[in-house]
Amino acid sequence: MFKPLRFFLYYDNMTMGLLPGNQSLFIQEFVVPAAMKIWSNALAVVPARGNLFASAPCVLTLKGTTPPICSAISTTAASNQCVEQPIPATHFAPTRVCTTCRDATCSGASASCSTFGVGNSGIPNADMVMYIRANTTARCTPNVMAYAATCQRDQNDRPTFGTINFCPSYIDPSSTTGPGFERQVMTATHEFGHALGFSAASFALLRREDGTPRTPRVGGGQFGSTSPVTGICADSSTVTASSVPSNSTITYTTMRGHAISLLTTPTVLAAARAHFDCPSLPGVEIENGDPGACLGSHWEERLFGPDLMTPIVNYRTALSALTLAYFQDSGWYQANFTAAEPLYWGNNQGCPFTTDNCIRSTGRIPFWASKYEIESLNADTFCTTATEGCSADGMSRSQCSITSSTYTSPLPLDYQYFPGKPMVGGYIQLQTIETDAFGDYCPIHRAYAQGDCINPANLLVLPKHNVSPFGEIYGPTSRCTKMSLTRTNMFGLSVSNRFAGCYPMACTFHSKGPTIDITLATDIGSTVIVKCTLKGQEVPVPGFKGSLTCPDPFVICGLGHCSSCPSTSLCINGKCSPKESTIPAPTPPFPTPYPTTKPWTSVTVKPLPTKRPTSYRPPTNTPKMAPRSTL
Repeated sequence: MFKPLRFFLYYDNMTMGLLPGNQSLFIQEFVVPAAMKIWSNALAVVPARGNLFASAPCVLTLKGTTPPICSAISTTAASNQCVEQPIPATHFAPTRVCTTCRDATCSGASASCSTFGVGNSGIPNADMVMYIRANTTARCTPNVMAYAATCQRDQNDRPTFGTINFCPSYIDPSSTTGPGFERQVMTATHEFGHALGFSAASFALLRREDGTPRTPRVGGGQFGSTSPVTGICADSSTVTASSVPSNSTITYTTMRGHAISLLTTPTVLAAARAHFDCPSLPGVEIENGDPGACLGSHWEERLFGPDLMTPIVNYRTALSALTLAYFQDSGWYQANFTAAEPLYWGNNQGCPFTTDNCIRSTGRIPFWASKYEIESLNADTFCTTATEGCSADGMSRSQCSITSSTYTSPLPLDYQYFPGKPMVGGYIQLQTIETDAFGDYCPIHRAYAQGDCINPANLLVLPKHNVSPFGEIYGPTSRCTKMSLTRTNMFGLSVSNRFAGCYPMACTFHSKGPTIDITLATDIGSTVIVKCTLKGQEVPVPGFKGSLTCPDPFVICGLGHCSSCPSTSLCINGKCSPKESTIPAPTPPFPTPYPTTKPWTSVTVKPLPTKRPTSYRPPTNTPKMAPRSTL
């Protein structure tokens, strides 16, 4: 019954034709096809019967006709567009238009009728039409790489037409491999995800596995408009609208001092509970920092950093089981969970990772201080000082994104984590702003391009000697680990201390667990291998001062993957977990509402942008954080 999702890609000649040839070719031949392939492999649908059509832009119907018969077709450009993209006339369904008639079916001789779109044959072999364009629009602010929207849906509300616009100034066709290319592909993949239904505008339209709507429809039927529901916006204001999802989809509560929205559909809940190892998790947080939105259209950045559908796509991005669970729970798709990639951010960290502040008090006051000590909730994810570390997946060195100089006014009270320092917090540097409202201002270990372990160009060597002062080797099998190493023989030279490095790593598996063999360069053409079995071991290395800290075998040895899982299970943290949680989601307390007239801003077809960080090379003496590239 379910078949792989079929796309029809329509490239807008008017805008694509204005691009330099290499940019247009890059988008059409490399970026978009790669993103389409990811989703075609990840999602299946009940195929569309026959050819796919766009609904005609009917603006009036005749009263008393059954079913309603169109009496006027819009001729305005806005009514014939998918956001800014004009829908080709041949894509509209042939539609009977009657200006006068005297019976319910307009079948009498006195009826004055014609056919709009006569002869249109539709789009064959397609379940989703994607209009692709590249134009510098008002939405292409200095921080936006691309944006997307759903334009039309079928009778069950599944998206059938969508659009993506790439902002030309950020199309970089210089390479079809490597991290820069990967970021652009994942930008497109993220925007495909929005067009396919990962958005606040879709939440009220989700359906159960049997096809019944999760949010009631007017009149109690299967189709038609949703009934008005009351919801809570990210700013704690209340709103009642037909686009607000019911509490079988979204619930609201107050946590860490502010209002949050929780997605509570069954497969999503099961995936998140297994990911965090938190059986009592009440729901999955929706991003509360999406600008101008009442309800966010992304996973919460603080909790799911590198996931494909967080607002700012990480240096490397994972299409996780959690994101696939959302599409499974939409009622429109069957997710291929074998396509899921491990998400190491917050995995197995327990319930406190989801409920507590990222930086918290230890409850101790040192004898030399007047304030409580603070600590990060999870040292592999969050940080309290400007130090070096590793990304959650071990693929890159990282820098703590803490800043004391970015913010010129105190952070929101809920996000003041450092006692007596109201303007200290985490940040991400975008093209024109430095902020981290998406990540709740949490300082994190943020990967950056010049720390990428697989890129040989990132190797620092001693002048005239061509050897690494830290024993590093960059390449396809290299991964990051913490260390305090420097060569014993520095040839009279000095370098700034480093606290993380990249080294080739290989795993061998035993009954007691894996052993990691880590290779370090001692001299030109010479290496030494050290062995690690436990995360956090301090290992001395011959020829070096200091020590190497063993990385997590779970991450380095790929233990987050599953060899196979039955169709009834998800692969989470290397284990096959049931798709649906056996523990019902509790009903969180409803927060105290604040009177407001704020509209439900996500009801309109609103393109969802991709934010882009500044690309820059840190100074060689002080490696700095280069923020995630984004969606």
